[in-house]
Amino acid sequence: MPTSTPSSPSSGAHAWLPAGLAEHYARLYGTRTRDLIGDATGIEGLGRHMGGLLYAREADCLFGVEWARTAEDILERRTKHGLHLSDDQKRSVRFWLQRERPTVDA
Repeated sequence: MPTSTPSSPSSGAHAWLPAGLAEHYARLYGTRTRDLIGDATGIEGLGRHMGGLLYAREADCLFGVEWARTAEDILERRTKHGLHLSDDQKRSVRFWLQRERPTVDA
């Protein structure tokens, strides 16, 4: 018996979303993916690309919804982005946090 799968976030209005990123969002955020993507109409709408599959929009979402407070929360605890980023990219995430969210621990 065939199984049905929910429509991919990379279909329809979000066809611009790369397949790997759409799969990542669907796996981690499920039905909240559309909230994460928000009004973005292209990849540039996800904000700064921090390496791998991590964009500023996801980091912002992790702060707003998932209670992330540090770079480690984003890179290691809430996601596994840290496994796929270089040390320079991880440092870049920390610097971004210090600049964009100076009240949290980077």
